[in-house]
Amino acid sequence: MSFDRLDRIIDSFLGREKKEKDREIFKIRQYVFDERTVRNMLSLFNRGIITDFNWIISMGKEAAVLSGIGQQGEIAIKVYKYVSSFRRHLDYMVGDRRFPSSPRKIIEMWARKEYRNLVRMKKADVRVPEPYGVSGNVLVMQLIGSDGVPAPHLREVELENPELVLKMILDDVKKAYYKARLVHADLSEYNILYWRSLPWMIDLSHAVVVDHPMADDLLRRDIQNIVRFFQRRYGVSPPGDYVAGDLDKDTEGEDRASSGKIRLD
Repeated sequence: MSFDRLDRIIDSFLGREKKEKDREIFKIRQYVFDERTVRNMLSLFNRGIITDFNWIISMGKEAAVLSGIGQQGEIAIKVYKYVSSFRRHLDYMVGDRRFPSSPRKIIEMWARKEYRNLVRMKKADVRVPEPYGVSGNVLVMQLIGSDGVPAPHLREVELENPELVLKMILDDVKKAYYKARLVHADLSEYNILYWRSLPWMIDLSHAVVVDHPMADDLLRRDIQNIVRFFQRRYGVSPPGDYVAGDLDKDTEGEDRASSGKIRLD
């Protein structure tokens, strides 16, 4: 597929979007489908990871998410915006030798980071979307939902068995920590989807490795966020061992390494 052909596909896709004002289409074209992003998408099209777009699921400050079709079936396409308010959060990184020198490279690193986090979580049997590929600022993963529509967030549903769902979430938090050796670091009812009676973690770009200096604090915050939600909404709490455990040992009893450095992989 050529760049020009993909450009026409994008124009056709945007024409199908039901927007009240042409200005909104222009903003989507400018901030989501800029030339560099389209070239990154072209790589994914030519690999068969993306074969078509459905529609835009969400437009956030840092990223846009589209539904589409790929060789694996229904997909979610997360586009980290090169031109976005996300840049203001990168100011402290630019000039730091631990990070790439340009905002563009940092944004692409963020997309790769989320892809790698998904791979590690999936290998650890944590319920997260299956990652299919990444190119530049474009990440493609399994769509949790059907017919191009994402599953509802945890906060949007009324659970029949909240105790069981809370246990499933905390079990996944444990598997992520002990097996994938990752902490979500931004877990709440806003980034858990509920699909086919199961909770699915999403938005893993902020996840950190367990030897991150703040990993245990972030883990406790994740657990507190989830527990408070279930206490407030359903009046249920987890067993004590889910909140207070030996976080310095992995599943085989080995000491957790600590490098004292910030790592993104």
